[in-house]
Amino acid sequence: MSCSIRIRYRQALQEGTLIQREGIFYILFEKPQRGITPGQFAAWYLNYELIGSGIIAEWLSLLQRYDSDNVDREFPQRHLENN
Repeated sequence: MSCSIRIRYRQALQEGTLIQREGIFYILFEKPQRGITPGQFAAWYLNYELIGSGIIAEWLSLLQRYDSDNVDREFPQRHLENN
């Protein structure tokens, strides 16, 4: 599901996709994020309305290098489907 996400208090909303697999939610941000730390909360919004939140358990960098013109947006989805 496409939604807006916040990982820090007063942070501007960031666009991303929320993916659920086997009871675990994964967030795939449209743009790279800095300072994501286990133990922080992530909150997701639809049309500026809070629809859910959760504690960040682990941060995975599936895309080591981000090149907005040449990024494989399907790679993280394939990774989640295969694991």
